[in-house]
Amino acid sequence: MSTASPTPDSQLAAVLDAFDGDAEAAAKALRELAHNRQRESAPVKDRSGAAVVVKLANVNREYKLGKNKVGAVREVSLDLRQGEFVAITGPSGSGKSTLLNLIGGLDKPDSGQVEVDGKDLSKLSDNKLSEFRNATVGFVFQFFYLQPFLTVRTNLEVPAMFARLPRADRAERITELAEAVGMTDRLNHLPKELSGGQMQRAAIARALLNRPKLILADEPTGNVDRENAKAIIELFAKVRDKYDTTVVIVTHDPEVANQADRTISLRDGRIV
Repeated sequence: MSTASPTPDSQLAAVLDAFDGDAEAAAKALRELAHNRQRESAPVKDRSGAAVVVKLANVNREYKLGKNKVGAVREVSLDLRQGEFVAITGPSGSGKSTLLNLIGGLDKPDSGQVEVDGKDLSKLSDNKLSEFRNATVGFVFQFFYLQPFLTVRTNLEVPAMFARLPRADRAERITELAEAVGMTDRLNHLPKELSGGQMQRAAIARALLNRPKLILADEPTGNVDRENAKAIIELFAKVRDKYDTTVVIVTHDPEVANQADRTISLRDGRIV
């Protein structure tokens, strides 16, 4: 004897019953379920043939701690390709932030090679490194670093001013990015008038203004709640898909790392 499949009305009734008739909570649960199923069923784009944007070869970085030397990054070699969304994970002190700083040209290795967008960073002068960071890399940090007395619009515009982008081009990019991150109605607000999630969205838009090939984010969800963390990671995925930007995030949160295409785990400065 066959059993009839449940109708949409009966499924909805079952969900409402599970949430004690709370229609709003039930609707939210259904949206999250649909989103997760869509993500699970979506084909993962093969990026094995994409250009290598970041190449590290036998990179080491040590710091002095009193009379001792601590190996923050040890013999790390890796390739990151255009359009990849990569999470770097590991316990505190494993070298995650140091590795991100080396990739972004904020620190230099003691030995080994760091090459980004075809440039060997160790061979660049300080002025050339500054130019490289402004043109090639967008940084997003746990602390938003928005200028408190500037509007969101002006905060977004600052990187393009240093890059001497024409005013009309700046305005066009600000409008485009504000729409992409859901901040169109907040452009004339000051940072203190924003929530934590909105400030992080503004920081992401600012990092994208010069259209970098690489976004580096250090614990970007550390100062927001779980719901905003989920939205921010989804935004990084959206950025990657729209602009084909390579996105690298440092995180200690396994739920955040699971949203990335690939996870690189560090322990005692080594990839494990």
